[in-house]
Amino acid sequence: MAEILGESGRQWSARPPANERAIEHLKKIAPPGLPIEYVDLLRYSNGGEGPIALPSLYFMLYDATYAAKVNASAEQRDLYPGHFVIGSNGGLETIAFDTCNECPWPVVMYDGVAGVDSAVVIARDMSTFVRAIGLDFQQDT
Repeated sequence: MAEILGESGRQWSARPPANERAIEHLKKIAPPGLPIEYVDLLRYSNGGEGPIALPSLYFMLYDATYAAKVNASAEQRDLYPGHFVIGSNGGLETIAFDTCNECPWPVVMYDGVAGVDSAVVIARDMSTFVRAIGLDFQQDT
């Protein structure tokens, strides 16, 4: 993760790494299949933010403790079934794994008010998502 996010030209405001206790707690809350790239990202930067070369344009990674709290809540499970939250775009949209699909889970963005019916896939998997972190979105002209 340090190799990818440390590349020249990447803009990522990293935070200190997550401790293993917080990661283990998050893993217990997560459905089976939590992407290793997500766990590696938390081990590199427990939270953080920056541009992303995907249609969300900006990514705010939730720290492991907050992500565990959000995903463990009855409200999250009831209102947004099958979605495991990892952050936001800094606005009204939530960024999550769509766990209704088989692994690897796609990364989706949805409007919290409109619900998961508004979800759009922004990356086919976490590996693709990670490679876009810290880079500006280049729309085709």
